[in-house]
Amino acid sequence: MVRKSLKSIHASIIDYNKNGDITKVSSHSENLKKLGWNYSTGNLPAAYLTGLLLGKKAKGRPPYPDVWHTIGGGVEDYSRALSLIKKKKYDDPYLHSELQRELKEEAGISVKNIKNICPRFRKNPRQDIAQKNGKDVLHIFLEYFCELDKGEAVPGSDIVELKWVEKKDLKNVQLTKPSMEMYKELRWM
Repeated sequence: MVRKSLKSIHASIIDYNKNGDITKVSSHSENLKKLGWNYSTGNLPAAYLTGLLLGKKAKGRPPYPDVWHTIGGGVEDYSRALSLIKKKKYDDPYLHSELQRELKEEAGISVKNIKNICPRFRKNPRQDIAQKNGKDVLHIFLEYFCELDKGEAVPGSDIVELKWVEKKDLKNVQLTKPSMEMYKELRWM
């Protein structure tokens, strides 16, 4: 979540909770003054620096901290997504739109020609249990082939760094367990 006024910028990473959203990390452009910023805290340079500050704070954030992962994220309507997954409708327009939303949020890009890897490369979506907020959480991974449509990759609110990696170089990158499994299944590693 980002809020901008004429005088300042406030950026937060917020997790949805049905009992009330939970702010995980937050930064305010006024904090830049403590770091020696002697200029406006409501302009584009301040917004950029506030985002970098937030990214640094968010670096150890679960569920897969401090390793490279395939860009993606959670769905907004979990019940709807789960219903589609149970029906094996992995290429439903809703799931494609959620992928587009996450790629826009995390990397500033949009994609086209989206196609799930199931059932061609695996029978069912990959699952993994990882810690989040001190609890084991089941993650279901809908993995897609797609092509870059437009945008220049820029780290979003919970991403510290982005980089393009060629298939031949994947073996030299420290990856999350689910990403590594997928790339091995695709015989890219």
